[in-house]
Amino acid sequence: MYTLSATSQSFGAYHLSILPYLMLSQVKLILTPIFSKTLLKQTLHPHQWLCLVIMAAGIVMVQVGSLPSSLSDVNSSDAGKDRAFGIVAMLVAGCCSAFAGVYMEAVLKSSERSFMVRNAQLAAYGCLCALGGFLWQSDFSTKGFFLGYTTLVWYFVLLQAMGGFLVSWAVRVSSTIAKNYAQSLGFLSASTIPLLSSPHALSFELYSGIAMVLGGVFGSLWKTEMPVDSKVDSDERPKEGSIV
Repeated sequence: MYTLSATSQSFGAYHLSILPYLMLSQVKLILTPIFSKTLLKQTLHPHQWLCLVIMAAGIVMVQVGSLPSSLSDVNSSDAGKDRAFGIVAMLVAGCCSAFAGVYMEAVLKSSERSFMVRNAQLAAYGCLCALGGFLWQSDFSTKGFFLGYTTLVWYFVLLQAMGGFLVSWAVRVSSTIAKNYAQSLGFLSASTIPLLSSPHALSFELYSGIAMVLGGVFGSLWKTEMPVDSKVDSDERPKEGSIV
């Protein structure tokens, strides 16, 4: 599912301009709690749904504010691009990513096998799908399998592998929704910290996006108390002389 999501997202990036692509790339943040409610019976308070929407909009604002003005004003009417196909591709990518995350959470939490074994089994499915795409697109028979694998590429592979284990462990001990919150904060840090040392002034969109992401993440941590009935059921009241 993650492989299909990445492939669909690449099609969406080709057929859409920057702003629609950035907006649709955050659909997974809204779809994840929907799948969590359907498959895992997890519930969110109404204010947490609102915080998710604010956080998704804030991520888009940060991305738009980080782009050079020459890129943000690109016209999307290029020949050979299908806008409707790009929108469908991004929606498919969001659905696949959200469903895969929730399904992985269900498998990791319900399995009796060890974390390492189950994680390896889940990764094997993605490797098989990615291998099919590699055999279809790559000319490895003449150029070799490891062509272009520099030291930097190997560092990136190891970083991705360690990040995958950390994400799986975080999903197992918390939830996919909590993982999305952490990824949003990580994206915010990666996008804004390099810009702080830039000589150019930060845009209003960037400041607004930072405030929206932080407000969405920390606002979702606040839980409203459910109303508790003051009446205690008769069978739940301790009897006289009993030890509570």
